[in-house]
This record gives sequence, structure tokens and C-alpha cells, in this order.
Amino acid sequence: MCIAVVPALRRGREAGPFSVSTAPRSSSRWGGVSPAAAEKVTLMDLLFGGRNKPAKERSVQQPRKQQKATKVYPKAPKANRTTEKRRAAPADADPQPTITGPEYYAYKASPVVAFDFSKLARDPQVSGEITGATGLPSLAMPSQFAEAARHFEGFKPVAEKDIAKAVLDHYSSSPKFLWVSGFGISQHAEAVLKLLGEADAWGLSAQDYAVAPPPAAWSMNDTAGRLADLARFDAMLTLRAVRYALDASNGIVDPNKISGYHDFPRRGLSVEEAVEKLAASDDPAAWLKAQHPQMPEFAALKDELAALGKQTDTVIPLPDKLLLKAGGESEHLAAIVAAVGRRGTAQLKEKHAEALTLGESASVYDEKLVALVRDFQKENGLSPDGVIGPRTLSKMTDLSVADRMTRVRHAMERLRWHPQVFGARHVLINQPAFTATYYEDDKPELSMRVVVGTKANQTYFFHDVIETVVYNPYWGVPQSIIVNEMLPKLRRDPSWLDRQGYEVVSASGKQVSSSSVNWWRVGKSVPYGVRQKPGSSNALGELKILFPNSHDIYMHDTPAKALFQRDERAFSHGCVRLHEPRRMAAALLKVPEAEIDARIAGGKNQQVVLNEKVPVYVAYFTAWPDVDGKIQYFTDIYDRDMYLERAVTATSQARNPQG
Repeated sequence: MCIAVVPALRRGREAGPFSVSTAPRSSSRWGGVSPAAAEKVTLMDLLFGGRNKPAKERSVQQPRKQQKATKVYPKAPKANRTTEKRRAAPADADPQPTITGPEYYAYKASPVVAFDFSKLARDPQVSGEITGATGLPSLAMPSQFAEAARHFEGFKPVAEKDIAKAVLDHYSSSPKFLWVSGFGISQHAEAVLKLLGEADAWGLSAQDYAVAPPPAAWSMNDTAGRLADLARFDAMLTLRAVRYALDASNGIVDPNKISGYHDFPRRGLSVEEAVEKLAASDDPAAWLKAQHPQMPEFAALKDELAALGKQTDTVIPLPDKLLLKAGGESEHLAAIVAAVGRRGTAQLKEKHAEALTLGESASVYDEKLVALVRDFQKENGLSPDGVIGPRTLSKMTDLSVADRMTRVRHAMERLRWHPQVFGARHVLINQPAFTATYYEDDKPELSMRVVVGTKANQTYFFHDVIETVVYNPYWGVPQSIIVNEMLPKLRRDPSWLDRQGYEVVSASGKQVSSSSVNWWRVGKSVPYGVRQKPGSSNALGELKILFPNSHDIYMHDTPAKALFQRDERAFSHGCVRLHEPRRMAAALLKVPEAEIDARIAGGKNQQVVLNEKVPVYVAYFTAWPDVDGKIQYFTDIYDRDMYLERAVTATSQARNPQG
């Protein structure tokens, strides 16, 4: 679901009401009503009963009895006073329902089985004993594979059931070796064995594809034994090469079995297609390599993995907690400067060479060091205020080599859930980086800060296509917000939505008064819709960018601009709020930004369909290359690395029960 925040201040901290949009296709049938002229209401009031209002405004929402008893608030103006009686809970009232969000699952890996290949030893088509049109057995000499196939009796390799069946079916329909030449293994077999042994370099695990080749030395007096070794080797290499192809193309794990927040089609390569392509390829090793993602980001991650494998752990110790401002002193300052020197770019090191040298023995946070830290903060997407706090320290703190390698492998695995290429034009939203980047000709043309979902209301992980830009959008409330956050208030005050200027529509499309609804009888399935007209107080701001999906997630503007100044920006109920929505809309529509300005200024609710649909990847990468190709590391805001690691481990344990 998508919720946006309208600015409000409470006790010195920024807060705000939530707003939500429904799926665009279903919301278009609702009509609109203007907010009440007498009451200017924010969405925090909608969800939390006006707690953010000044005391004088809040008095309007207090029951008259309380006002009379406390005599704290002045009498509200007549135009603003509540005229509808508060509805007490009836004796037989339904309990307050709750709609819960997606969950994380205990990952169940695809099981492996000991699959009996004895069928090949008795298959007439394999043995060459097929009868012809005359009904007589064939007199053709059995092939080398037919001779070898007799030794499949009792051969039970461990593999995924669907892979084993597809391989067995292939040998039955095409009874010949794939990896054997004469009484030895072929050059293709040697190349594939080498590739499988290097699986770790591609973010996979070599033990998942291990195949022992037949011994090089053998006795000419035991050709039957040699044929048995070759037959079983050929089958095992086919089984493991098919597993490798599927892992490289589709991923080691099924993301949709990790959590309800993951939503990916199992793309591309099927088991049957993998067997067929592998058997038909003139260069099987090259075909297997081609199954990996082909975007430049994957290549950058692979290079990073190789570089990390050559590094030793020399982590600079930094404090867990520190707040250091200009002029302050800290015993940790020298270590902080050393960490900046290690993590900073070559340009930063050159510009601040003097500060880096003097800082090796510094204890006072002077102006030169503040300037160094500010530039470091800019490089890492932080607010360049020069204050060294937890967020800045997290960017300075070295992850261990092992931790970085794990994050890189996770990023490579997640890329396999996407198409092999992103497309020349696309938008990538990286949730842990809090950024949205527009690519033209596969190069980043525009990047901006975003706000994503809280940990309790996480943004989903999926990909789709951008279809529409909506100017001056309506705001629609999904049922989960009506049930969880609005219903308790509506049960106390059923006319409240009427006074705030929100429209309530029945399932038949008829507009009804909020006060006419018995909210005590409304359960999880709310037979009403609620929406807010476009305007300055609209929670979605000036525009929204739609890629229709079942999660009601899209990109949009927000009045809560101050949130973009924060380094960690997980504040929404799932949708992606853009810092510069007009620039993003102009890029997608390929029009001047002035045209976007003019349409918004007109105040009319309009939908404009893109001439060319643009893929959008609502992604999650805690390791990702920047515009210069350098891998940056980000905080795992939803603990998804942990859940992915559990899934990978479960898969490895299923495949290697003795490992």
C-alpha cells in the first residue's frame, strides 16, 4: 500500500499524517468532495485524532462534556463545532478488526532425491534393441552409449527431481554421450568442469556443482568398467551443468518463498530448455556463462568479489556511538581520519591531503577536518553538515571482508531474479540506498533521494513497467488503513470524514454520508471507498507516477519535503516518495520540465500515458556500484540480507546433506 506524509511538528520533531492511494484502476470510479471550508485538516488528524494540532484547534475535537469540566479551552466558534453526536459502542458491537501485512517465511529449499537411472539400462531405445516394421529385432551394432547404459543399473544420483527426470528423458530420447570422446572425456567436458569449479567467482557455490571426472588411468582389460565410469560421469556432469544453468539464470533460491514482500515471476529458463540447449550447444561452457545476468552492474559486482578475495581484514576500530561537532575533541579522531582516508575517493584524498596527514595525530576537530568530513558525507549521499554521528560513522566503518563478500553475493543473486538486462531506458529504485535513478541508453541520467516504507510497512521487492503520469492526483485510502487506523476513530465519531471533506462511496459507486454508516458493523472487508480531492493539502502532492501492480505501490510527490534531508529515509507505508518528482516525470515523458510545471499549475487532474513504457525495478541491493563503478555498501534496512542468507544456506544444506 502507499502512504504519504503531510508536514506537521510535534514536540520539536517532524511528524505527519499518513495518506494512502488505492490501485489506480479501481480508484477512477469514485467522485470527489471538497474539504470543509471551516476546518483545515491534515492527515495526521485523520489517523490520530488531531494530536498534532495546537491546543486551540484541538479543543474543537473535544467532547463538550470534557470542555465544560476542564474549562481549559475557549469555546469553539459555532462554524467549527461538531454537530454530530458521538456514537457509543453498542452492546453487541463487532470487535475491532486488524489487517496484517506480508510475512517472512521459514525458507523451504527444493528437495533433492536419489533418482534411479536403472530405466536406461533396460530401455530398448537406448540399447538399440527396438523392433522394426517387420517385427524382428534390429541387427544394428549397439552404440558405445548403449553398451555403457547397461551399467546404469543401480545408479541413483542425488539431484532435484525435475532436473533428474528431464536428464533421464533426454538420454532416453537421444541415447548418446554429451561429454565423452572415445574412452576419455571431451574438451567440452573439461571446459565445463573448469567453469563449474569456478562457480564461487560468479557468486555461486562450487560445491553445488562438483563432479569427479573418471580416473585418467584405466586398464584395457576392463573396458566394461571404463564404460560404467564414463556413463555415470556423463550423467552426473549433465545433472550438475543443468543445475548451474538454472542457478545462473533464475537464481539459487526462489525469492517468493522468502517473504510476501518478494514478488517475482520465475523467469526465463526451464529445466527442459536447459537440457536441450546444453546438449545442442557447440560451446556448452560459453552457453553456461551466458546464463548469468548481462548488465554492467553484475560485471562490476563480479570484479568486486574477485578483488575482495585478495584482501586481508584490517578493520579500523571506530566507536559505536559518537556525536562530534566542529571544535570538539575525541580520542577517536585519528582513527576516524584514517577511516575517511581508506573509504574516500582519490579526488577527496587529493583535495584534503594535508588534513589527512595532520589528522593522523589530531584530537581536536578543527576546520580542515570538518571540511574533509563534509566532502566525505557528500560522496556518500549524506547531509554535508560536518557533524560526525552514527550515520556518518556507519559510512566510515569498514565492514569485514567476509561481510562485504556476502553482500556482493547477495546482490548478484538478486540480480538473477530480474531480466538479464534492465533495458536501455529504465528506473532503478534501490531501497537501502534511498535513491531512484533514471537511465537513458543504459547510463544514469538522473538520480534523486527517495523515501521508502518503514520496517513495519516495507516497500515490496519487484519489477514492473511505468505507464502513466498523473497530475494533481486524488488520494485514495486502501482498506488496510481504513480498518487499522481510521475505523477506531470513525466508531467514536462517524461524521468525522464528512467534516474533513473526504468522500465516502459505497460498493455500488453511490456517495454516502460518513455519519450514515454504522462503523461498528464494518469488519476487515470494508464496503466503502474514501478519497481526497487534489489540492495543496493532498498527501500525494503534485503528481504520481504509476506502474500498476497488486501492491498499490508507485512513485509520487509529497508535501513532507523535510524528510529528504534525513540520511535514513524509511518513513512511508510502502510507496516511493520522490525528492524531485517533476524532473522524473519530465524524463519519463521526454518533455521539458516547463510543460510539467504548466500542467500542475492548471490544477486539473490529468493522466498522461507514456509513449513508451519504461521498466521500473523496485529493488533491494545492499551492495551496488555508483556512477563510477565503485561498489558502495548500504544498511540492510529490512534485514533482507539475513533472510536471503538463510534461504541460501537451506538450499546448500539440501543439496549437500553430508557437507
